[in-house]
Amino acid sequence: SICFVTMFTTFAGTASVPIDLRPAPANVPIKEQVRLVVRNKPFLVLVAANFVQLVGSAAGYGVTALYFIYFLNKSIDYLSTFLLIMSMTAMMIPPVWSAISRRIGKRAVYYISACGFVAVYISLYFARGDGDVAIMARSVLLAIFNGGFSLMAFSMMLDCIAYDRAVSGLNREGVYSGIWSAMDKVAFAFGALVAGAALGYFGFVESTEGFVQQTPRAIEGIALILSVGVGVADRKSTRLN
Repeated sequence: SICFVTMFTTFAGTASVPIDLRPAPANVPIKEQVRLVVRNKPFLVLVAANFVQLVGSAAGYGVTALYFIYFLNKSIDYLSTFLLIMSMTAMMIPPVWSAISRRIGKRAVYYISACGFVAVYISLYFARGDGDVAIMARSVLLAIFNGGFSLMAFSMMLDCIAYDRAVSGLNREGVYSGIWSAMDKVAFAFGALVAGAALGYFGFVESTEGFVQQTPRAIEGIALILSVGVGVADRKSTRLN
């Protein structure tokens, strides 16, 4: 029901957007379309930055539960509350970042929010012993900053499509969105692989019977993957973009 309402609202809300009804040019083979996309340097820079950021985020997501259980000694219910607060904040923040981007520009918002995201993730390494308020405050900040650079990444992707249309005269939204989505999936899969390899390196003990005792080195590794690993990836993302 929520998906229907939000997706239909998007559909209805774009009813007044002008549609280009000019005759389409001759069909361009898919290989040639991809080759033309590769020539779109702004898109390549943006997709590379987004790919690096998603790899780091996926690696972090892969160890988030382990971080709360082993490093912070919290319960699954505590993690659920953390994620609920993050999700609720994420739903409310896009209009704020949109308004800010109209004043200072999309790239500036991307940089600010990505750097803030890095700072909050790095702080997670030092969160052991912090009170509930300080930890839950991080969930709010993570949602705010994540919403900022994620929203700007999608918005700038549309700008890249508009740039391509102005240069080539072709409408290739499908090609661009397809490549973007594919890179998302590859990044998340690769991030999970990175997290698994890193856990193995730190000596994490796997189990099919719930949470088991871990060595101090494994617990330290979990915190490093979540904090430093995600932070470094996002920092690289801002440098690429």
